Amino acid sequence: MVVGDVEDILEQWLPSRWAEEWDNVGLLVGCRSWSVREPVAVLDVTEAVLEDAVSAGSTFLLSHHPLLFSPLLRLDFSTPQASLTARALLAGISVFSVHTNWDAAPDGVNVCLAETLGLVETVPLQEGHDGSWGMGAFGLLSRSVGPEEFLDRLRRLWGLSWAHYYGTGKPIRSVALCGGAGADLFSLASARGADLFLTADVKYHQKEAILAQGLSLVVVDHGEMERVSLPFLARGLSSRLGIPVSFSDRRAVPAPLGAISLSSHS
Repeated sequence: MVVGDVEDILEQWLPSRWAEEWDNVGLLVGCRSWSVREPVAVLDVTEAVLEDAVSAGSTFLLSHHPLLFSPLLRLDFSTPQASLTARALLAGISVFSVHTNWDAAPDGVNVCLAETLGLVETVPLQEGHDGSWGMGAFGLLSRSVGPEEFLDRLRRLWGLSWAHYYGTGKPIRSVALCGGAGADLFSLASARGADLFLTADVKYHQKEAILAQGLSLVVVDHGEMERVSLPFLARGLSSRLGIPVSFSDRRAVPAPLGAISLSSHS
């Protein structure tokens, strides 16, 4: 099997047209004629991930976050982006990215998050196009729970090192979420009548605006949230290739010194 075979399968499953215009998806490092051995799904391409790939004899990394995002204007190997690219090339490792097209897929990041959280009657927050799911998800818990129980559920099911709750302490039944930096979708969560909005990378004034809508808010780590989808990504590719695909739990950003926290808003 060669990279071109995998690329064709991925284009059918997670077409590049589902990606946002600003995104950079597809084959970022390597060549369609290179062989594929021991493929691995990863969140980020890091030195540790590349070391693991070399040790395992892997020649294909399927990354969620693109290794190449900002344009490389010079091959200065003292910069992390160029250094990682060079290391992958020298090791004969192809890097393929599925970023916002995996976010928007009917079996992608947001659907995986909703499923693992146990939400039912799930619908997208923002409708997709051309067969995609869209962005975010909205659904119901099987019963109403308090904030402490909800945070404990998140910690257990998503393996979180931290989560911040902002709200009045009211029971939670309807949940809107968006994997990664999804704060811009909070108005859609409010329109759905969500009790709580769950996402990552929320700025101070975004928190103010979300709470002003009457929503409770939970903010979690970007990488920890999205890595929940990696086993699903690996299984999906494995079933289409007919060969094993593993996934890496390596972190680009280490877990902070902290704990699940609960704060109130009045």
